[in-house]
Amino acid sequence: MPHPDALAALLTGSQGSISARFGQSPFQKEELKNPKVHTVLTSHDVLGGPASSVLLATTTAFRDANPVLYEAVFAALKEKIGIINGDKRKAAQIYIDETQVKDAPETIERIISSPQVEFSIVPNAIMKYADFLHKIGRIKRRPDKWSDIFFEEIHNRWGS
Repeated sequence: MPHPDALAALLTGSQGSISARFGQSPFQKEELKNPKVHTVLTSHDVLGGPASSVLLATTTAFRDANPVLYEAVFAALKEKIGIINGDKRKAAQIYIDETQVKDAPETIERIISSPQVEFSIVPNAIMKYADFLHKIGRIKRRPDKWSDIFFEEIHNRWGS
């Protein structure tokens, strides 16, 4: 169920008997404002620490056919992550300006400054996802290491 629908279902009791869900900011923040909603466990509890929940993906064929575009997107991603990690208040204001959410900058800054929120170009816990997906048959071949499924630009960094 998409995050906005799950948020509405959890808070209103619509969509059948939804009683629990794994959420993501800013939706989980809204859910937790309701006194009937509380955290049972987090992805950190399940995966033993931080895990990448959003990734950019492309094929080798697209990358090879569009090297300038690929490098521009990769450079922009690194730049924006640098801005977020270097100035949380500025990043919060950019987010508000771009999304037009009604939250105060302090609220967004608090969310992105949480110890459980990390912004990085380096993937975390990918092998835990891969192990699970292989176990349930969603992928036929389990990669030997996280870098098997990412381009070499980040192979020299710590990932998991």
